[in-house]
Amino acid sequence: SSLQGNLLVAQSGGPTPVINASLAGVIAEALNHEDDIPEIYGALNGIQGVLNENLVDLAAESQQTLRALHHTPGAALGTCRYKVKKAEDFDRILQVFEAHNIRYFHYIGGNDSQDTAAKIDALAKELTPKQQAQALMILQRHKRHKRGMRGGQGRRGGGGGGGGFGGGPMGPPPGE
Repeated sequence: SSLQGNLLVAQSGGPTPVINASLAGVIAEALNHEDDIPEIYGALNGIQGVLNENLVDLAAESQQTLRALHHTPGAALGTCRYKVKKAEDFDRILQVFEAHNIRYFHYIGGNDSQDTAAKIDALAKELTPKQQAQALMILQRHKRHKRGMRGGQGRRGGGGGGGGFGGGPMGPPPGE
């Protein structure tokens, strides 16, 4: 049986040419698995969006908007450079994941983003058997410094400024 639950994606770090293409790839692939992934959320401004529960419904975006991501500069979800270090932050992240039935987490960014994703993954693996029954898959996306190269396993992206789903060039979040 496959893991069933919602997906959350966030962007973080400095700009690279492929950050939004990576986001588009994550959304497109999740849409191919509607039976296992009923909802696709984006966290506005990286991990701070998770901590503040500032999430948008990416599945509600038009196909035109999602296709435009491949050619849109900046970071459609917004980014941050916040380093999660406190136990309270990690507890809050898991609370948000539980509240929104998040079972898949993609964090598109550089080294600090990958460090955060690895720490969340390790924390999830330390859960009790009951908590593990509500498992979480952490999928990391690492940037290739401003060259926008793809390689390895799947799409790669980095962080970056700019607007998008949070009210930038692609308009306000759904429902606003």
